[in-house]
Amino acid sequence: MDKLIKPLKALHGEIAVPSGEWNALCATALIVAASSYARSDLTIQNVSLDPKGRRMLQVFRWMDAKIETEKQRAESGGEPTGTLRAKGAEMRPTKIAGETATMFLREIPVWVAAGAFTSGEMVIRDVAPLREGQTDHLDALVEALRKMGIRVGEMPDGIVVEGGRRPQGAEVDARGDGPLAMAFALLAFRAEGETIIQNADGLDQIWPVFVEAVENLSARTKHEIPV
Repeated sequence: MDKLIKPLKALHGEIAVPSGEWNALCATALIVAASSYARSDLTIQNVSLDPKGRRMLQVFRWMDAKIETEKQRAESGGEPTGTLRAKGAEMRPTKIAGETATMFLREIPVWVAAGAFTSGEMVIRDVAPLREGQTDHLDALVEALRKMGIRVGEMPDGIVVEGGRRPQGAEVDARGDGPLAMAFALLAFRAEGETIIQNADGLDQIWPVFVEAVENLSARTKHEIPV
């Protein structure tokens, strides 16, 4: 399955992320998408505030993202969930390594995309396991980012992304992997020109309507959002 993605404008409104194992990935992606536009104002519901969710917010604080936790509620017998409000921000790069990198191993492609929207070099280390298995995720990221005009450096256990350049529309290959497809979509939303994401069917296992949901948030104006 290929996805054609056109550039979008700022994101406004409310949206709930799916529960379950991909909650952190989906929440991270929406925060990155909203933060990359100066005028975004997005409310994200159903975000897990388990240790991984709290660490996610901490990393965004290191990056000077504008995120507020508006509501929290405790799940019966489980971790609390929260409602976040993310606005456009001039994000600065940070380093993800060690325990944090291990915790976010599946989310690393989205953090790499976030690096492209920062004001400097985003360094991600200690993620060598992403090279294992059928897909070398780091190789796929480097290949796609370079096609989209993003400067990127590759290491055996990581990647360095230079921000400050607008992505360029291109044909990129997600290799059937959902996190890769989501990361490429984030870049495509901000790209100059259209992007085709080849083999994007991995999104079906994570959030089948992710692209359409973000497009809907971009299509709305502030005046259309209920008070």
